[in-house]
Amino acid sequence: MDGYFTAVSAAPPVNFFMPPVTVPVPHRFKFVFASRGPRARSSG
Repeated sequence: MDGYFTAVSAAPPVNFFMPPVTVPVPHRFKFVFASRGPRARSSG
């Protein structure tokens, strides 16, 4: 636990860069899901 706390405290810029980089990833996945979902079937 001490190692994890140290890594998190020693990598503050990474934590700040993670949110903006992880936001477009799930967003893109959602878009693919919506395109491959029931909507795509309805669109034919």
